[in-house]
Amino acid sequence: MTNEILAQGLANDRYLKAVQLIEQFETALHRELKQAGKQIVTDNPERFVDDGYPNHVIKQSHSKVIAHQRIDYTMDRVDSPGGNGSNLKLNLGFRWVEPGKFGEETTGALSAVTYRIKNGNNDEYQSVMEDTQNDDWDVKIADDPFGSYPATFYVPVGSAEEIQPAYDALAAHFKEFGDQFGHSN
Repeated sequence: MTNEILAQGLANDRYLKAVQLIEQFETALHRELKQAGKQIVTDNPERFVDDGYPNHVIKQSHSKVIAHQRIDYTMDRVDSPGGNGSNLKLNLGFRWVEPGKFGEETTGALSAVTYRIKNGNNDEYQSVMEDTQNDDWDVKIADDPFGSYPATFYVPVGSAEEIQPAYDALAAHFKEFGDQFGHSN
């Protein structure tokens, strides 16, 4: 079996072409993610630090999520009283999760654009989750797949054409509810 796999990978540069396709895909996805994040920061300048260079991560794993790309933007807001004074971070991402992980039945992995607020507290999340459920948002709520925060806000995407509208929905949601997390510095 090993020789067969090696032979297939070497035939007609199949492995090399697959690696190049992955690089091209990740670069294009990063560009979309970065553009969406830049737009959110531009539309909400009072919520972000001026010198906050975003932290970008690409990870393929077989743990909580199958794979993800994310960018963290440092906010000009700190965790609520009783916290340790840490700056909040907008964690904007693209994730692939196992079927059913976000409570949606799919035939394969669910791909979604997501955001969560790092260092936000449970009460703040609960308030935003309730307000989101009470209004007519295209944004859905799921348990954070990493278990670090009470929720992840997400919009499923199934095609390239759905990515920008999904990020637009997350941006509108963040514009509406971002001030409910933490307090100004």
